[in-house]
Amino acid sequence: MLQARKGPAGEVALDALLERAAIEVIPFSRPAAQLARLAYGRFGKGIGDPAVLDYGDCLTYGVAMAEGHPLLFRGDDFTRTDVERVEY
Repeated sequence: MLQARKGPAGEVALDALLERAAIEVIPFSRPAAQLARLAYGRFGKGIGDPAVLDYGDCLTYGVAMAEGHPLLFRGDDFTRTDVERVEY
């Protein structure tokens, strides 16, 4: 999406941001995938849970839970799950 909107300059800017902020890009692990699948079964859209997480949300949930990291997010969807929230 970034490349489509900003072209190569957007990719360069993203790489610079990742470097400046010391953001670590991690692989998507099997435990994260399993937790994402379980999250969809518990919180996914169409399941009937008030969280109504979409596919990307479930992937994010899986990584956070597998890595033991809290999430920084806006909106109410994740507040209806058991994922830890970043306090600020």
